[in-house]
Amino acid sequence: MSDKSMPSTTSLSNDVRCSLDAEDQAAPKSQSALPGSEHPPNVLATLPLLHGEMTLAEALDEEDNMLFPLAYSSQREDFLFWIYEHRDDFKNLVSLHLGLASNETCRFGEFREWKHGSFNVCIPIYVDNWKRHPGKRVLLRLPLPYKVGESTCPGNSNEKLRAEIAAFIWIQENCSHIPIPFLWGFGFPSGQSSVMGHGYLIMDYIETTDAKMLSESWDEFCHDRDLRTNFFKDLSRIMLALSQLPLPRIGSWTIDERGVLMLTNRPLAHHFHSLENEGIPTNIPRNLTYTTTDAYYADLLACHDSRIRNQPNSMTNEEDGLLQMAKMLAPPYWITNRGVDELRGEELRTFEKACEEFMDIFEEEEKSFPSVYGSTVYRADIMRRGWKIGNFWYSHALKSPKGLFNLFVQHIQPIFEPRRDIRFAQMVSAYWAPDAREVVAAKLADKKEYEQQLRQLFKDAGRSEVNL
Repeated sequence: MSDKSMPSTTSLSNDVRCSLDAEDQAAPKSQSALPGSEHPPNVLATLPLLHGEMTLAEALDEEDNMLFPLAYSSQREDFLFWIYEHRDDFKNLVSLHLGLASNETCRFGEFREWKHGSFNVCIPIYVDNWKRHPGKRVLLRLPLPYKVGESTCPGNSNEKLRAEIAAFIWIQENCSHIPIPFLWGFGFPSGQSSVMGHGYLIMDYIETTDAKMLSESWDEFCHDRDLRTNFFKDLSRIMLALSQLPLPRIGSWTIDERGVLMLTNRPLAHHFHSLENEGIPTNIPRNLTYTTTDAYYADLLACHDSRIRNQPNSMTNEEDGLLQMAKMLAPPYWITNRGVDELRGEELRTFEKACEEFMDIFEEEEKSFPSVYGSTVYRADIMRRGWKIGNFWYSHALKSPKGLFNLFVQHIQPIFEPRRDIRFAQMVSAYWAPDAREVVAAKLADKKEYEQQLRQLFKDAGRSEVNL
């Protein structure tokens, strides 16, 4: 659908479902994760997710708080409809940033061309009669307010945009040989060029004839050794180039209203916004930076404590609660196309081989860079040492709210004590906090209430369908 005619709310909603959820329909419907999952009358068998569907039994078996993901589908539809309603405002802003003449006009790409990721929606903008760049498109990108915690932590969208914009500018000014899209313009949620309080980025559209997103090509080509080696070389060069410019603090770049870059924002790891989106306090203010890794890691661990206290289904039973309480150069964890907490058995052995391959290539590439502290393989040595003593698992555990427990049990605890004994958790968990036992009891009660909310959600959806 082009943007020439304004459809009704109903027809637009149908179009959104058809275009953006096509991949959902193609995904195989997962089977119930639990036995005896027959659904009583008036309870809907499945509810939609952003990708696929989920049964009540599957929702109850998930470690995440599924009350939020089960709401994303309708929230996405509402937000995309809002963007479409205000498309003329966005087209005017794009025209302003591109400096278009009166006969050079912008138009939105069709809904099937819109890209919806984990934290952003990206919309291709065509420019008719663009004399300076005939046939070129640009990309309008907006953060998803329902994924970055805007309702629970107002200002998160603004923080995200400012950090991304500052990173764009910093890389263009300091590492111009690293290929990134050209940034044409931006608007902050609080700025005059926002659209009803929503900020945006405008950047080059990377055509498929020039490149393809790694997420769309990795599955197909990751087993081709030549292509993988070439990719590892490029990725190593990018990592090495960025690490050539040491920064005085651990944090994120941000940009103020005057356009000045400052290293004054907290390190904006994606899981901060993910936790805050679910109402879990991170207790890390936006203006906090760190001068030591110890202080940073201590605050990351505190985030996991906060998740235990505030996520309603953070504990499945008393033993699980006790175990959880007891519980940065590195190869990318996704090089074998598995989650970091899925690496065990044969998957782990495959990953170890891929890591060795990556570290060998990284070391060779580092030799072409200026030496650090008199060594031509200083950073490669750090990477290898971190892999050997377990730093890789430790750092990824801190970055993964859901995966910390699994990574600790699978890869960190065996370094010190190979046996998994509940007595260890019973003894150590008491030192998590003075009220550790009370927290376990409270969380088990929260989980019962959470499960009842999930059951009611599926029941209400079933009633609505019956009444249609």
